[in-house]
Amino acid sequence: EQRLSEQSRLRLQNPLAIGGLSMASSDPQLFWLCAAWACICVALWVWLVWLGPDPGMVDTRRADFDQVMSHSLAAQGPPPPHLFCRTSLVRKPLRSKYCAHLGYVVARFDHYCIWLNNSVGFKNHRAFVLFLVAHLLASSLAIALITRALYRETERGSACEVLGSLLGRRLFFVLVMDCLMMLAAAGLGLLTAEQLTNILRNTTTNERINGAKYSWMVLPDGSPCNRFDRGWVANLLEFCGVAQYRVDYFTVFEAPQYRPAGSSSSSSSDVPPSVFSGAALPPLTVSLATDGQLAPSRHNRAPSASF
Repeated sequence: EQRLSEQSRLRLQNPLAIGGLSMASSDPQLFWLCAAWACICVALWVWLVWLGPDPGMVDTRRADFDQVMSHSLAAQGPPPPHLFCRTSLVRKPLRSKYCAHLGYVVARFDHYCIWLNNSVGFKNHRAFVLFLVAHLLASSLAIALITRALYRETERGSACEVLGSLLGRRLFFVLVMDCLMMLAAAGLGLLTAEQLTNILRNTTTNERINGAKYSWMVLPDGSPCNRFDRGWVANLLEFCGVAQYRVDYFTVFEAPQYRPAGSSSSSSSDVPPSVFSGAALPPLTVSLATDGQLAPSRHNRAPSASF
């Protein structure tokens, strides 16, 4: 006992003996690797919360005002919700959604993150995924570092002696912290896996949960589909922002044609990339019908974009 107390006193005097454990001194490479990823994680969090751009605010109220008024006059009420946001009075691109927390429409809305106090959308989705990966790596390295230190510091002997050492005053809180980090890393791993799956399928969390509400996620017979899925390779390149595959979701108002898997056309991986052009909304003219009621009519409807 005197020898153990002397070793503990020496470790506490060593600044690299974090919490009295020989983490940094015995595993210097693992320690500095963990510290580096932790710094990257903190830097990404600061960028997402404080320094980064908005998640993809759709701010076209001035340009859309005349169209909103025309559709409201034709409908004798609010504008159609599938075309315009009735709260912010902007034309809604496909895959966008009004965020009640932020108070505006977010292009390619994924979800609202309480840990960032911000939405994840078209402009910050890549940074968010990088933050998840960095956080998961930093947590996994920290768990490995602490677990190896606990293994070194635990007294050898019978099961009762090992359990008593772990539950003692010196190692108990470190053990609890290690277990909590394992639980947090498990949840973080599930969230990261979900995001990576969505990227490969070219879908969002909002579309996965509320897909039945969106026309580009269901067929006329009600069966599910995804008109934006171009195959996992093209989907990944689109998410990474490769120039040939990049899509500006601020200007996407027409869904591409649906091509079922195994169709006679070119496979999903061979489909040439298509940047969905944001065709202007067909002009709405308000004319007087024979019964004196206002009747809308559309002219020169733009064709749907296709891959």
